[in-house]
Amino acid sequence: MKKYLPASTVNLQKARLLSLSLWGREAAKTFTPEEFEAIAGGQGKPTGSLVYEVDHGFHLVLNDLAETAFLAQITSTGFALRIRGQTKAIPYIKPWAHNPAPYYPDFILYTYEHQIAFVEIKSILGMCQDENIAKFSYLYSYCQKNGFLCGFFDSEGYSVSDYLSLPEQEDPAIVASFYRSYETLGGFNNAALEALCAEFKKRKPHEIKRLVSALVLLDPECSDRYCHDSPYLLNAVKVPEPLPFKRF
Repeated sequence: MKKYLPASTVNLQKARLLSLSLWGREAAKTFTPEEFEAIAGGQGKPTGSLVYEVDHGFHLVLNDLAETAFLAQITSTGFALRIRGQTKAIPYIKPWAHNPAPYYPDFILYTYEHQIAFVEIKSILGMCQDENIAKFSYLYSYCQKNGFLCGFFDSEGYSVSDYLSLPEQEDPAIVASFYRSYETLGGFNNAALEALCAEFKKRKPHEIKRLVSALVLLDPECSDRYCHDSPYLLNAVKVPEPLPFKRF
């Protein structure tokens, strides 16, 4: 079994950069290792086929290589002293449901600054899917109430904060083309995304995909609901009222 153990020294520059990507820094509290273990523990049954040994002999179960890359980052930089995941249940309500369901964040970290961080990793298109946005909204509220840090990253390490600022930094021509298609179709799907990539061939497809995901994420009247079962599908549609879980 491969091991990912915390580095013996902290790379302060890289660790601080990661800290800046997390929400809730202003109200974050510090905790003892014992308090962390009590908070991170739970009855969750982790899903995934990738199993690694981390600190104190704990076996961490992950779903994909993007999560593994994040694990390598937080251990090699010394950012995380202890790592748990898919153990703590956070109640949330799916956008189409009425009753709470349990949600188990990918990572629960005890940081080099003795703070606790909950982190979720999603695909690029997964960042704009309704269910995932609802999860992050409830997770952020939970972390705010308890003095924890909170992070939402895509498979290439871009944070939700990066997504929120991306449209202002991007090529206006691509943004305008997106909205023309969006208004014509009443939404935006994978076929429209492929057409947009073909129109701007000089740009890498994953860059355009991230921009589209950011635009859908930011629009309170755009629902990307019916693809929650796949991280690679996009089926955004215009809705008549703002979605309450889009509070960015």
